[in-house]
Amino acid sequence: MKALLFGILVVIAVGCGAPQNVVQEQLESFAAEQEGKERLLDLRETEPAKGLIIRCPLGVLCDEHSDYRRYAYDTQGIYLAFSFDAAVVTDMTLESLREKSRFVSYELKEVEGLRAAGWRIGTRSVVHRAGDADYQVQFTELRDGRLRGEIHTAIVALTGLRTGDSACTHPLQDASLPEDCAASASANIPLRILFDLPIQTGVLDCRGERKPGCG
Repeated sequence: MKALLFGILVVIAVGCGAPQNVVQEQLESFAAEQEGKERLLDLRETEPAKGLIIRCPLGVLCDEHSDYRRYAYDTQGIYLAFSFDAAVVTDMTLESLREKSRFVSYELKEVEGLRAAGWRIGTRSVVHRAGDADYQVQFTELRDGRLRGEIHTAIVALTGLRTGDSACTHPLQDASLPEDCAASASANIPLRILFDLPIQTGVLDCRGERKPGCG
């Protein structure tokens, strides 16, 4: 299954840095070992304040008249976001969430089994847009303030960036990264994400002082 990819990398381990070719070999070896082996992420949260939280730009009132509605779940291993038409604010039903879904995006911040001291390693952002052929997102239940469902996708690229070298983490202004800062490898690792998360309701007002969820 193909997925759209965008570039955000995340920290897994920090050390003094390793040669670029060593990390390149690790990425390629990991991709080859995991080829075609489905991975399962089971996302469950009991605390509402740590579930799907409304996210809103600064200076905006996020009500039913807003441009769109976004909910985010941010934990150690993944950042997951759901975006809907803002009408779901006053029509929070399973049918409405299905009908008014715009896109679902995620960023894997950790990949189990893949470690490299001194390098940031993970996968890039993936976006599934409603109506596209790759929109393999199912909302299966909305009950007691919890949204349940699953996402079928794939890890198709692994990326690494050295964190132990200041030239890689803090390049000079207008300077490009040195060639040995980055490593990447193609992959084909099916991924199924199950989610059972509290979903926040109500209106978020980000027009005044900064509040959690704003910005």
